[in-house]
Amino acid sequence: MQVGLGERMAKTVALVLAGGRGSRVGGDIPKQYRTIAGIPMIRRTLSRFADHPRVDEVRAVIHPDYHRANGLTADNIAADVALVELIRPIPAATAAPFRVASAPRAGARVSVVSYGVGRADAPSRQATCAVLGRAPGLVALDCAVTHGSSGAPVFDLSVSAARVVSLVSSGGVGRAYGMDLPAAGDTLRR
Repeated sequence: MQVGLGERMAKTVALVLAGGRGSRVGGDIPKQYRTIAGIPMIRRTLSRFADHPRVDEVRAVIHPDYHRANGLTADNIAADVALVELIRPIPAATAAPFRVASAPRAGARVSVVSYGVGRADAPSRQATCAVLGRAPGLVALDCAVTHGSSGAPVFDLSVSAARVVSLVSSGGVGRAYGMDLPAAGDTLRR
């Protein structure tokens, strides 16, 4: 059911952040245009949303503070996220939500679940890695991520119910960087 807003009808729109250069993957093609089994990653992502019965429209967007030409900067890592806000919530029985929280202090245990090069068919989980440090808007981790892990959730393990504290923006062997998720969400809600 759509809700009327004057002359216009409200829609559920999925916004997908797709502004990266894919420089960590190497080559001349940005990661979102790379293929898995012959299908570009951006197409896979957009089609998952487009196939959802509660999503009326899908758009690929770039965060207003993300500037691709600047490369891997603290500002770009902090802005490497998008917020999808649905008009009608998805019932918790369909997709149980995780709470979002700030990253814990340096040394705290976290976990990351990701796809990436060589593991595109199923997620892999690094059960334990640690927060190396935090800066305004940023989190540094010693998690071993690989190319294609951007957007992977980072979970705080110091509490009984896991909370998402960051999303992987970049990294490599033994090092990952992400944004302070609550701060990024606040910026996107403005």
